[in-house]
Amino acid sequence: MNALEKAAPPAWLKALLGILVVTWLGARFLALPKMMTHVDDIAELTDLLEVKDQSWRMRIKVLKPRTFAPGQFFATDLLLQRAHSPKAVLWMGRGVSFCFWLAGVLVFAGLLGKLGWSWGLNWFLMAILLFSWRGIIESSQAYNYAAAFFSSSVILYVALSKKIEGFGKTALTLLGLGALIGLSYQAIFFSAAILGVLVIRDGRRGLLRNGALGVGLLVWIAFYYKIQIYQYADRPAHPPWAPYPHGLKDLALGWFQVFENNLTMLPWGWKTAAFTACLIALAAFGYFRRQEKISKPILLVGLYLFSVWSAGALSLRFPCGATRHTFVLQPAVLLLLGAGLSALRFSNKTWLGLSAGLGILFLVHLPGFARGLENRVDLDEIERLLAEDPQLVAWDSENSFTRDPILLLSKHPDWKPRLRLGDFSKLKDLPQRVLLACHRGALAPATVTELESEGYQLRLLRKVEPLGSTELSGDINGGNGFYLYLAERPAAT
Repeated sequence: MNALEKAAPPAWLKALLGILVVTWLGARFLALPKMMTHVDDIAELTDLLEVKDQSWRMRIKVLKPRTFAPGQFFATDLLLQRAHSPKAVLWMGRGVSFCFWLAGVLVFAGLLGKLGWSWGLNWFLMAILLFSWRGIIESSQAYNYAAAFFSSSVILYVALSKKIEGFGKTALTLLGLGALIGLSYQAIFFSAAILGVLVIRDGRRGLLRNGALGVGLLVWIAFYYKIQIYQYADRPAHPPWAPYPHGLKDLALGWFQVFENNLTMLPWGWKTAAFTACLIALAAFGYFRRQEKISKPILLVGLYLFSVWSAGALSLRFPCGATRHTFVLQPAVLLLLGAGLSALRFSNKTWLGLSAGLGILFLVHLPGFARGLENRVDLDEIERLLAEDPQLVAWDSENSFTRDPILLLSKHPDWKPRLRLGDFSKLKDLPQRVLLACHRGALAPATVTELESEGYQLRLLRKVEPLGSTELSGDINGGNGFYLYLAERPAAT
């Protein structure tokens, strides 16, 4: 028998894999400050910076409208107290998300080790997890979708691999669920999966214990609703920035995109669709070829999540498609995929070759992905110009999608009056010299006309062209460019 076909992989192969994974994770961590800044990424950080010297109650009040779950931002707030530069703010703010994502990866790896699948298949699933664009993006932003991934990974681990017996473990599980819901309110919908698996497994024998767990879960839901969720309950359904299905056809397409969203390391388009379709077809073949080999608990959890998410999507409450809001489903998507693939008669060597193929695909497309996600705002140039001229004011553009210049406040708190956000058309009493930072494109013609009518002369200091639509999905970075102008008008005589 070949060494690769033994029950466990050879030591040299595990060592090589460990070196590659640690190198990749280290490079990811070092690149955190260089990633693009989405409005929801930077908003939490800048809001916390603006109140970092105030009371905890005030800091919590500032965060409340920004997030569906506040847990992660207590750690973020503590770290930001020690950040003294824009780079440090991005590193520490995003580092919390990166650590939650990494913890979720380790939990998911532990779950795979308990399912009895071949190590080759497990490595293949972990390769998808480590190389997926969506995972890289969400673990490099300061908002809490990476914490949602961690929460769902832990809940699925408990539901599928742990025996919750006795009231002591039940109480501990309940406390853990409360903490996970505090990290992501999406954990509420996953928590019921634990109950479902336990009720079917235990039957009448565990009725009292499982009933207590269900009541405790309802108490947690009521608690979080009271302090936070209520403010979202009355918001209009179907906001324009997320995909919602209008009918069963849209729902089917949305679920296919959920799989695309969580599996691919290819640029968005036909390649992604073909890659996802191949994986789904292989898994479906396994399901129908050897049904007796399929894990029933995984199917139960998958059916439950599909039903709950589909009902929420059709009621225009849950996004269903290629969006960060469905990143929480990635562990479940990989488990459903793995359950089907585990029934195939592929050798460990075959899975190892497929994993290497995924790595090659990822490396081939990495340069384009890196260009699409680099932070295109030149904070160093803005800082240099503001330092050279104490009278200069920097204004964020009317078509901005980020708040990067506000990060400079972490290094220069006295610059607050000189860093402004807002619509150029509403500017009054402009100073003699103004820096105009535009992150989505060149200045609008109407803005140029208005500035020239006020006697300003415009000079383009720096221009980074926006990316074409073929580089990456528009929902990721919007093809951001960066334009920096200096507007000057002669001094009054």
